[in-house]
Amino acid sequence: MPSSEIKEKDSIRLRSNTYFILSLICGVSFLLLLTLSGPLYFRYKIPYPGFSSFLSGVILLSVNLAILFGIVGVMQSRLQRKIASWEETLGKSIKIQEGEFKDRQATLLQMIRFLVGFIESKDPYRGGHSERVCQYALKIAESLGITNGRELNDLVYACYLHDLGRIFIPRHVWDKPGELTQEDYQQIKQHPVFGETVLSTLPGLVTIAQFVRHHHEREDGLGYPDSLSGNALPLIPKIIAVANAYDAMSSLRPYRPPFPPEVAQEELRRCSGLDFNADIMSKYGFKSQSERRFDPHVVTAFLGNGKKIWGISKKKIMVVDDNYLTCWSLATIMTREGYEVTTAENGIEALEKIRERSVDMVITDLIMPEMDGFELMEEVKKISPAVPVVIMTCYYLPENAREAKQKGAFEFVEKPLKPEKLQEIIRKALPA
Repeated sequence: MPSSEIKEKDSIRLRSNTYFILSLICGVSFLLLLTLSGPLYFRYKIPYPGFSSFLSGVILLSVNLAILFGIVGVMQSRLQRKIASWEETLGKSIKIQEGEFKDRQATLLQMIRFLVGFIESKDPYRGGHSERVCQYALKIAESLGITNGRELNDLVYACYLHDLGRIFIPRHVWDKPGELTQEDYQQIKQHPVFGETVLSTLPGLVTIAQFVRHHHEREDGLGYPDSLSGNALPLIPKIIAVANAYDAMSSLRPYRPPFPPEVAQEELRRCSGLDFNADIMSKYGFKSQSERRFDPHVVTAFLGNGKKIWGISKKKIMVVDDNYLTCWSLATIMTREGYEVTTAENGIEALEKIRERSVDMVITDLIMPEMDGFELMEEVKKISPAVPVVIMTCYYLPENAREAKQKGAFEFVEKPLKPEKLQEIIRKALPA
């Protein structure tokens, strides 16, 4: 509501209160005059001259005050109704503005999730990474008792955008199967700075930009890029660091297989100064000396969630379609549900990725260049006979559906595939 309208409302409220006080004075005066004058004349018959004229004047004044009392009361009542109307209008205006703000926030977050999910789906090793980091981080925040809406909102945005700077690092550096050179490592250490540089240009994300910059700092001050330590490091980057490290350890990398959950948990304990199982660490090639890389309170909060954290689904799904918009939309939906999603533009690319890293399910278009969906399914079954294959098409024909079933397709569905239908198919194909 404009400030002029608010001032007018305050002015009306002041006048209303003034009228109320005047009406109260008039009413009390009327009652006092009637109470004092009536008994004096009618009961005690006061004999002094002119008293009857005085009494007539008193009665006339009382009547006038009564009329004034009534008028003021009516005016005060009307003003109160106007104030109530103003307050109702103001309340509705605030609710509308709050609703519009929440809608804009939800739309922005959805766009970020779409973009991040699509970028990560092109990487066979990091599909769904930011989505899982966000889920882990929210569980940590819950254990730490963080309930402030602004803090939780900042945490969610920072989780989805923490690796934004990776797009400025050459792909061959991230996917290098061997040991990184010092030059490679120096390039990788710049990705938080690149992410912060991009985000700091957006007025609404300046705070998020700082959290992104510091998500690789360490409690002992040996992190990057600013070597912050202890209390100088905000809580949100500390939470992201733990969630990020756990997902990295429990996911496949070009240079190693994923570590079992119990190993990743012990490494978090070792790197936060907590008691850990040295035998497990040595068995998997980790150091046996305790470090202070992570905040022990954050790690304790993380490990205390037990099944609530380790139970998050990480099934791997491949989407194959020469239409990148289809890949993008399906990958985004499935990533949001906690699945690791990779995409391919054709059957040959899909088979290369599947041979490099197995998948739990394949969703493919029927009509594609070089290799159609039926041919791709046949090759997939040669590699992994138990993997369910779902075939999509814009041109649904009963004969194609029968052929798909005969050749072993799990489902034959028509595009565009609605989210509810997609989730139903995945639940059937990949039961918990």
